[in-house]
Amino acid sequence: MTTRRAAALAAALAACAHGGSPSGPAVLERQPALAPLRPFAAPVPVVRALPGGLTVLAVERRSALLEAVVFVSRAGSARDPAGCAGASSLLGELLQAGAAGRGALQIAGEAAALGGEIRSEVRRDDLSLSLAVLPEKAPAAAALLADVVTRPTLDPGELGRLRQERLAELLALSEDPHHLADLAFWSSLYRGHPYAPPPMGTAATVGGLGPAELRAAYARLVPASSAVVLAGPLPAGEALAIAERAFAGWRPPAAGAGPPPGPPPGERPRLVIVDRPGAPQSVLMVGEPGPPRASPDSLPLRVANQVLGGSFLSRLNANLRERHGYTYGAGSRFRFGAGPGPFAARSDVKTDVTAAALGELLAELRAIVAAPLDAEELAKGKALVAAELVSILESSEETALAFADLWSSGAPLDEFARVLPALDRLGARQVQEALRRALHPGSMTVVVVGDARVVTPALAPLSLGPPLPWTGLDTGGASR
Repeated sequence: MTTRRAAALAAALAACAHGGSPSGPAVLERQPALAPLRPFAAPVPVVRALPGGLTVLAVERRSALLEAVVFVSRAGSARDPAGCAGASSLLGELLQAGAAGRGALQIAGEAAALGGEIRSEVRRDDLSLSLAVLPEKAPAAAALLADVVTRPTLDPGELGRLRQERLAELLALSEDPHHLADLAFWSSLYRGHPYAPPPMGTAATVGGLGPAELRAAYARLVPASSAVVLAGPLPAGEALAIAERAFAGWRPPAAGAGPPPGPPPGERPRLVIVDRPGAPQSVLMVGEPGPPRASPDSLPLRVANQVLGGSFLSRLNANLRERHGYTYGAGSRFRFGAGPGPFAARSDVKTDVTAAALGELLAELRAIVAAPLDAEELAKGKALVAAELVSILESSEETALAFADLWSSGAPLDEFARVLPALDRLGARQVQEALRRALHPGSMTVVVVGDARVVTPALAPLSLGPPLPWTGLDTGGASR
């Protein structure tokens, strides 16, 4: 390091330590102020319905460098029949393994030649494929995605390869405590509900997926339950024309995917323990099914969650990390979707403080429901939601995926344009009322992944009832 660079670094460190002045207060002794958000106008898509039932959305972002093309279908993993969990997820990969006379390498090569890469994601509510390229390459990118979606080979040999890769991935994940926590959490909250099985499937279900099951999964991809989103610098009319040309010939039966899943049936377990003998840490997950994305409560709940556990300066992090030193981090989120996606608060804590940390976490949940946010926290929550909106609309691909998510969840397509005015009108009482409708700390399901011999007796004073050992998805989830 040169003398000049060393001196500059020393000066910067000194400024950080003393708030810019040798005698001033240390920066870390005071909370940084949130700068006001500069004026921002979120886009509203231009929407067209094609004759075959496909919806096309065009989002103009004149300042963007790339044009993103996203195909999305409401045929997510929640549509997989019983015993076929993982079929939709494997389909998302199999579509790219052969289409319109091309093999997997040729499809990947064409995407690379266009300057991009096809990415697939399958969630409980939807399946998506995306490709971002320079604007002049958008017609070729849309045509390639259209071939992958409408003219797939569904080759049995490629399916066998992908199935073996998936089984190896699931085997590796079987020792991951966070993966186990997710499995136990979803299967306990959604017993007998389409959201219970993991999108990836399980070793038992994936091993039984053959060509017939994948053809059935593909049959659920129909125009009436699908959309194409283009976002980037192209004028909306040009983008719509590109999608229309690419997908003009896709007209299978027009049956849709049907309504999203409703609330899960029956009661939920209160305490579920996934035993990992000798584990030095416990993974905690606490939550319950929440409202869908289209609910009017979703915005106030997003504001409240930024205060509770959605940011580093949240209540959960301040309590469990800063005040007590139980963890490196704690957080929470609402997984808003087409159906009743869950609210979940989570943290990794040392085994010997599992009960104490869980007690503090539950206390924070009770506290945020019991009293309205103060003016400072409300302002912080609003600012973070606004900043998050700006962040997700920064790139063409994230913008296209964000609008695909709006469409697949059934939310209004002008939601982003309405967020900032709605935040201005939002009051603390509205936030608290939404919280009281959504969160019920006294009946939330608690999942603990850790050393059952150590943590079970320690949890008794929390009065969560008898623990249910989680024995795995293939035997019905938590059981006595």
